[in-house]
Amino acid sequence: MQNAASGMVSLISGILIVVLLVLFGVMGTVWVAGTGLPVAASTGFVPADGHSTRVEMVGGAASLENGILTVGETRSINPHMVDGDGISRFWRVSMSGGDGLGVREAYFGVAAEGVTLEGVIDRAQSAAFEPGLPMIPAQADPGVTQQMTGMVRFGEKVGQRYRYELEVDEPSGPAAGEGCLRSRWDLEVEDEEMSRTGVVTWCPGRGIVDGGVPYSGYVQGPVAEEPLPPITGGPVKIPDGEESVELIPRAGDEHFGFREVSLDSRTTGVTTDGMVVSTQAGNRGIVGLVEDTPDGALSPSWTASPPGKVVGLQVMGHHVIVSTSTGHLLAYDRDGRRLWQSEMADTPFGTPQPLGDDVVVVSSVTGHVTAFDLEDGTERWRVRTDPLEAALHVVDAPTGPLIVAYTTEDEVVVIDATGQQRWVSEGAGSLLSAAATDVGLVVLNGNKSLVRYAYEDGEAMAMETTLARDDALDLVTSPDHPGAVAAVGPGTMVVLDATTLGVVDRPRAEGHLHPVPGVGVLEVSGETHVVRDLLGEVQQSWDSHGSTGEPRLIGQSRADTHATAWWYTVAGARQVVIRVG
Repeated sequence: MQNAASGMVSLISGILIVVLLVLFGVMGTVWVAGTGLPVAASTGFVPADGHSTRVEMVGGAASLENGILTVGETRSINPHMVDGDGISRFWRVSMSGGDGLGVREAYFGVAAEGVTLEGVIDRAQSAAFEPGLPMIPAQADPGVTQQMTGMVRFGEKVGQRYRYELEVDEPSGPAAGEGCLRSRWDLEVEDEEMSRTGVVTWCPGRGIVDGGVPYSGYVQGPVAEEPLPPITGGPVKIPDGEESVELIPRAGDEHFGFREVSLDSRTTGVTTDGMVVSTQAGNRGIVGLVEDTPDGALSPSWTASPPGKVVGLQVMGHHVIVSTSTGHLLAYDRDGRRLWQSEMADTPFGTPQPLGDDVVVVSSVTGHVTAFDLEDGTERWRVRTDPLEAALHVVDAPTGPLIVAYTTEDEVVVIDATGQQRWVSEGAGSLLSAAATDVGLVVLNGNKSLVRYAYEDGEAMAMETTLARDDALDLVTSPDHPGAVAAVGPGTMVVLDATTLGVVDRPRAEGHLHPVPGVGVLEVSGETHVVRDLLGEVQQSWDSHGSTGEPRLIGQSRADTHATAWWYTVAGARQVVIRVG
């Protein structure tokens, strides 16, 4: 892994230089000194009418399916963006020469905010960035600096975190005073302990004047227009008669049923009255799906195109909250009408989180944590921490909601609902999950250690570090069992005492386990699905009637503080949406 990633980081270094050479060489004829690179200049890369393109690979097999570009049999990246009309927009730059790594392919997304590098491929490796690396900001005036963190995936390997900075300023020396600009970039891949830095000076009409390397290259422009596949695949009838399935409810709950739908999405939510809202990962456009239409079908209800890429989506009651790569936070109502749009301090990081019933909180890559009013989008408060290492967690502590953040300085930061920083304490390798118990805040760290912190001052009151590396990914608590907390992984569940964090039980799982917040776990074995509480007692069970694939939690909604709907998709013979609780 080290050698493969090292080679790819070197490859990325060369491509970043060449990309600036090729792209700015092309754009040099439209550059106007002192005006920056306006949004309209993107027409140098996509047609002026805004329609976008599919770019074919040269001399190799490539296909675009469900938004994933696959090259050959094993290498794939996710290089495209989607405009409001659902057309993919990306560009390919092909290069050869240099240090003998062979033909290189670089893929770029084009949007109002500028051009981003989405992924690179050589003959043996690929790397995909999420989010993409800004290469040509839409407004590249002197003094522009962009800082961001994200994940880079080398081939099919597990993603690794990267840090990236792009700074544009005025050059000195012979290029000074000619309308030229100097671009400096820094890329660091944390797990590889590697960093690359480059400086390129480019001038209007001349392209690269300093920092170029002897590569030959060209930009392959728009060659075709092709809509992406629809997100839903069309309406699907709800099963009836003998095929309908009635889940076994807990006392006081209503009966449940299957609803079939295909969700080609990584970001989803569910409104109080059952509308599933989804967005394709990293793309523009969100789609609403109505559960019970008059003809008993699931079909798209509305679509919307917020500015930039969709970074996160959250549903709070009838509000659909969307954060975007352009630093905007938007709210839509049940019918798809935009209620408000607010600006954030910086590019958002992670999914917007509910903070009580009337506030949504969002974090940024530089460490801003901002709370917005749910009804009108006004900013209630903003605090600044060190840059964040992981997305925010919001937990319902006995004293009220708490925001749990983890910074790049390996610190756990806790902020209350009023924006006051409660305390800062030492962490232990990222933050996988957090849970509130009656006796303290429990945090699961990246090294699979568990720590319980006192709510008042952040003192570490208890620690448990006996979990195996593959034991747990999520923490689950339940109001029915306040003295316990469970660490749940794909194949294991470890029940711990909330006070001491000592292991109480390691129940044997018959199949794969999936956390059900507030309840326990969903255990899937073949066609049998069982929901168990933290003590292992069966709460619900059902048969999937032919679907044996693994489910995943896609959303939740609260009609009030006690009613929560949980939805899972089940792959296999068919895809279904299951409402639990």
